[in-house]
Amino acid sequence: TNSWSEKNYVSYEKLSQIAPTVVLDFPDPLQRDWTKLLKNLAVILDKTEEADALITEYWQRIESIKLALGDRRSQLKISVANTSQDLGIWVYGEKHPVGMILNDIGLQRPEPQKGNFYYISNISPEKLSMIDGDILFFLVGKEDQEDQKLLEQLQQKPLWQRLKVVQENKVYFVDEEYWHSIDIFAINAILDDIEKYLVNTP
Repeated sequence: TNSWSEKNYVSYEKLSQIAPTVVLDFPDPLQRDWTKLLKNLAVILDKTEEADALITEYWQRIESIKLALGDRRSQLKISVANTSQDLGIWVYGEKHPVGMILNDIGLQRPEPQKGNFYYISNISPEKLSMIDGDILFFLVGKEDQEDQKLLEQLQQKPLWQRLKVVQENKVYFVDEEYWHSIDIFAINAILDDIEKYLVNTP
């Protein structure tokens, strides 16, 4: 279990009656350094060598993507955005784990998304240019029909159609389930998307 779920959903006392239970520090919003959580979990499970290997593999993938992108890394401005009932239209900052991955690769961000913050929410339609860029990764919840409707409504707005990234057909819809997560499986899935759309897509 973790500190977030312990507070909001389950009881440590009840879980510890079923099996040995460990509480991890899993802050909300998510901490920037996902490797710290992985290493803490590895110590508990006595899997430190495996964790070190996974982190090494991450950096190998980062270097491979850097090499494949070449000088494009310093030119491409990568936007990451989402829409939901609670937060409206929002963009991700450099403090979010996704921002960390993009920084590790050396990719650039649009000006409104630069800075040591997790995200900016409730962006008005008039400020939709905040999500513009050379590439837009737009997070989509596959199971949330209400959020899907919000996205469809957003795509009908004239201001959406005027975005450079929309006109150039460089909007890529990705699964928010792992773009919001910080476990190693999610991290690798994000790298898969980055390779798919930035390296392998003409």
